[in-house]
Amino acid sequence: AGIIPVIAPIGAGRDGETFTVVKYDDDVETFASNPVVVNNANRQRGLAYIDAIEDNGGTNIHDALRTAVMMEPTPGHLPIVIFVTDGVPTSGITEEDSIRRGVITANIHNRRIFTFGVGYDVNTRLLNGMADAGSGRSGYVRPGENLRESIGGFYDKVSAPLLTGLELDFGSNNVFRTYPSEP
Repeated sequence: AGIIPVIAPIGAGRDGETFTVVKYDDDVETFASNPVVVNNANRQRGLAYIDAIEDNGGTNIHDALRTAVMMEPTPGHLPIVIFVTDGVPTSGITEEDSIRRGVITANIHNRRIFTFGVGYDVNTRLLNGMADAGSGRSGYVRPGENLRESIGGFYDKVSAPLLTGLELDFGSNNVFRTYPSEP
């Protein structure tokens, strides 16, 4: 089973931020249908939810990511998804381009998507493509490396962005290379 901590990693989240968790295997479930405010009670409930997760089958990456990106964002908060997986898609839609197109189409709230592959059995092309399409970054954690430290280090970098929603006007100039590319 996999999880997607939407918005902030639960243990690292500061009071007042928001989060939810999307659990996925053959099916997709959520801790909360929309992000909840980080406070001690919700943090403990979220961690208990994660602790109770059992592996019940495949890896439905498509439906999990669509569920995460379609959640209503909390006003005043940067809408991000942190996607963590230790496998390749084996349930639901499994074709890489179909997953990417389905998630991009569903990302109506323009959530930034950050992906983390754990172990060696991950589709790096899919994870890199999802992160690029979602204006995020991808990272990988090898067996024996500390996942909590990797995601915590990432969270420290993105928890206080200097600029969001930046738009540039190039006037009548032809622009042919931008990064990240628009989905």
